[in-house]
Amino acid sequence: MVGLAAVALLTFVTCFAPNNFVLLAHIVGALFYDRSYYDVYKLTLCLSCLNNCLDRFVYYFASREFQLRLLEYLGARGPPGRSPREPLLRQDYVYAL
Repeated sequence: MVGLAAVALLTFVTCFAPNNFVLLAHIVGALFYDRSYYDVYKLTLCLSCLNNCLDRFVYYFASREFQLRLLEYLGARGPPGRSPREPLLRQDYVYAL
């Protein structure tokens, strides 16, 4: 659970920090130095929007369903009391994080 929070925080900081730094540089540059970083700001704004897409993948790959399916695909043992060749049941992975 702590790992999931760390990865979510890392993607948040990676996506939003550049946008905020460039926005600050753009405002300071426009007010005091007659320079504009608007093109760079638009690129970092796209990066910050990417956070919405990346979060979905982070939470899916961290889900119990994905982990069980990956273990099944790799031929590893599944949950205790279940044969490795027995298919996954819905209760094995639904609503389990």
